[in-house]
Amino acid sequence: MASLSFTKKNGRRYGRVRLSQGRNAKHAMINLGYANTKKAERAFCSIEDFISELETVTQSGRRLDSELLRQLQSYKRTNPKLVADLEKHNIIVRIRSNVTISELIEEIYQLNLKTSKHRTARNYKQAQYHFVQFVGEHTLIEDITVGDVIEFEAKCISDGKAPTTIGNYLKRMRSAFEFAVKKEWIEKNPIQYKTAKYRMKKSSRTERLQKELCTHENLELLLQANKHFEWNVLLTIVRYSGCRVGEALILRWEDISFDPEDPTISFRGKDTEHHADRADMPVRITPMWSEQQEILKRSFSLKRVNDHFVINNILNLRDKPEFEITNDAGQVLVSGRYETNAYQGLRQICRSNGISVWPKLFHSIRDFRINEVANMIGITVPAMDEWFGNTEDVRKKHYSSTKDTTEARQRLAGVRSEASDVRLVCGKEASGSTLEQIVEGVDEADRAKLLEKVLDMLQQAERGLPAKKEKYTRRV
Repeated sequence: MASLSFTKKNGRRYGRVRLSQGRNAKHAMINLGYANTKKAERAFCSIEDFISELETVTQSGRRLDSELLRQLQSYKRTNPKLVADLEKHNIIVRIRSNVTISELIEEIYQLNLKTSKHRTARNYKQAQYHFVQFVGEHTLIEDITVGDVIEFEAKCISDGKAPTTIGNYLKRMRSAFEFAVKKEWIEKNPIQYKTAKYRMKKSSRTERLQKELCTHENLELLLQANKHFEWNVLLTIVRYSGCRVGEALILRWEDISFDPEDPTISFRGKDTEHHADRADMPVRITPMWSEQQEILKRSFSLKRVNDHFVINNILNLRDKPEFEITNDAGQVLVSGRYETNAYQGLRQICRSNGISVWPKLFHSIRDFRINEVANMIGITVPAMDEWFGNTEDVRKKHYSSTKDTTEARQRLAGVRSEASDVRLVCGKEASGSTLEQIVEGVDEADRAKLLEKVLDMLQQAERGLPAKKEKYTRRV
């Protein structure tokens, strides 16, 4: 059994615990420090009792019970040196027999802080803690079974959680336990479930409301609604560039080119905050659409001399850094532009002007624009990948509107390829075949669809495509 003793040191009582086992147990001592008060002495006595119980459990080969685990977690927070000394003397060994689920999640969190965005690390931890709270934070990871996962699923369903949300929780926990397997704390990952049940996708209701409410007419009403001028600038950028709202909020004037031959907007994307030098930041260059040019030129003429960012006077952006500032523990010290939630502001504008609020306002506008551009004649898939910053597979998975138009576009491309092998260039006369010849070569059943598509192309041309239209061609 461990024994507590006090000696005089510098005229004060100094507490130490002698161990009865562990490395060189005969002389093994753990220094506790000075006991200046009765309260400190009682705390030292509690530590002596705790160490004695640990030694008893170690000798018997039993697992730590829930009370000892709770005390161990408490000392890890309040007296980490004591825990380090106990590990040093082999009184506790950090193996699967005493790693709790809260320890696992904290270790994963600290690892993610070093390798991912701090916001991403926090999102992972937040999702994982739903499972931690269900099984109990002091539960050993080796005691968690597939049955616990099944019960957790049932609890989430009974609480009304959406399948996508449940899938998010389970996916995050599975990655955490996969880490524990690699550390050899456990032999098998207990987070087993049918992934097909929890695919990451929009709910049918969300998808339906977006299609019904996020329309060309409503977007026009939104742009014409009474609001701060910079809201018009922000919405015009998002509406026609189809960018993420965070990308628009960190857009600088140096990212915009008003070159009459090739006006462009350069967006910095997902991994931008990891690059200290702006020259190294990942950038995608998109057209400045004709609908954007007038308002951006006007905004440029109105900006203050020292304004670097395009948007400054809404959402309290003027004094915000580009990205959030956090401490070593991942806690947010100052919120940044990129993380600013613009949803509530746009929601209020919609309501004030009698416009129906659709789900995921900004995401839906991006979805709508991707769909709109996908329908334009002469826009190639590689060009879309460059402009919107995602692949065709991602568009099909996360942007529901494009699912309909992809099939229609492919059908239309098939019709044209059978009719002739010509190159259509927006705004230029087709070579090799006339429009009449193309129409005559199409089955009567598909002729109406083809003519409707041609009319669509002419309407798009009237609204104005990007400068250098001849660049964006495709073979049909």
